[in-house]
Amino acid sequence: MKKIFLILVLLLKAALMNGQTLSAARSTDWTLAGLRDTVSPSNIIMFSGDNTGATDVSAALQTAISNAPANSIVQLKAGEYKILDEIELKSFVTLRGMGAGKTILKFDLGGGGGNCLSAFGSEGSDLSLASAASKEDTSILLSDASSINVGDYVRFIQDDALLVNDSWAERRTGQVSQVADKSGNNITLASPLRMDFPLSNNPRVKRMTPDENIGVECLTINRIDQVTVSGDRNKASKIKLNRVVNSWVKGVESSNCNYSHFEALYSANLLV
Repeated sequence: MKKIFLILVLLLKAALMNGQTLSAARSTDWTLAGLRDTVSPSNIIMFSGDNTGATDVSAALQTAISNAPANSIVQLKAGEYKILDEIELKSFVTLRGMGAGKTILKFDLGGGGGNCLSAFGSEGSDLSLASAASKEDTSILLSDASSINVGDYVRFIQDDALLVNDSWAERRTGQVSQVADKSGNNITLASPLRMDFPLSNNPRVKRMTPDENIGVECLTINRIDQVTVSGDRNKASKIKLNRVVNSWVKGVESSNCNYSHFEALYSANLLV
């Protein structure tokens, strides 16, 4: 009886171990994830807005970020900053405090659907694949690659209704990759594909113009208002990066969240 029990235990253990093994068809090389091509900021701009929490510093902070030259740090002192509007981050600019719990951004957006901190890149129209692409491929043939240059980022899309459970998630199972080389209509990716893109799914790419090299560091983000319209809650993240590459969030504390503490859409090479 003991031998039978032991055999059953061993068989169960073997089954569980096998169940935890990800198949090669679903695995990928995640050592390629994270920051890849960043520029260290060298210019420090001290923000002089009210750090007592008494007056709104939204406009002043947005101006400091928008006017900052490339490779700058907008440095906040310790204290509390009252912010009543969404703050748009900028490429090659880092927003840095004196530490979580020391520099506190206190947002009150009046119950609207805005994010606290956000960055939005852009992208062009669809460019169809001329042939199917498979997982681990780096060489991709497009019908017309004339608008794409080496160093550009492209977003892969396909009709993926059969791969997702909800309609809102359709056309989101693609990938963002950088173009390492180009010859005619053939582009070479810096990172291999993580999934198949059969012609039956109408695969295509969009040339991106992403925001890049954005940093948020060493601060606390509090939001005190509650979004009242349920349809607006998915637009109310603490930090939202949309079409952003080679950017990071470090040493940030977040509380009182309406939707996501951190949200990334159609982005690549991020460190959080």
